[in-house]
Amino acid sequence: MVVCEKGYPSRLAFAFLDELEQQFTSTHGHEVDDADRPYNFIRFAQDITKMIKSYKDPRAQRNLDKIEGELQEVHRVMVKNVQDIFKRGEHLEKITDMSDQLRNDSQVYAERARKLNLATMWRQYAPFIIVIAVIIFLLIIRYLMK
Repeated sequence: MVVCEKGYPSRLAFAFLDELEQQFTSTHGHEVDDADRPYNFIRFAQDITKMIKSYKDPRAQRNLDKIEGELQEVHRVMVKNVQDIFKRGEHLEKITDMSDQLRNDSQVYAERARKLNLATMWRQYAPFIIVIAVIIFLLIIRYLMK
């Protein structure tokens, strides 16, 4: 945890904590399991004091470089995310084209199926209709001849 002024850049505060952790781990990380008294790492306070001095002024060149480095990293990640979104957009565009083609093909299929069903129905019932029409025609002629 770090306590700083309200206007202090939060990125710089987190950079301080990250550097503090790295410094402690590199110098005393192997001793943590063997610590037997509460203030075993009190000598690390000098390192903390030096780091506080270096991070005190947020406009110092070192601190500005850290912030700029982090911003460049965020920028790189954002560019990658935007590129991924564009790739997904291209994939979605292809899927949209494929679905449009599928819809058109299904409409053509439905029209052909309707025509095929109609042709099949005519083949099945046409002989009966013709026979009935001939019989009715003959009956009408016979009735008119009388």
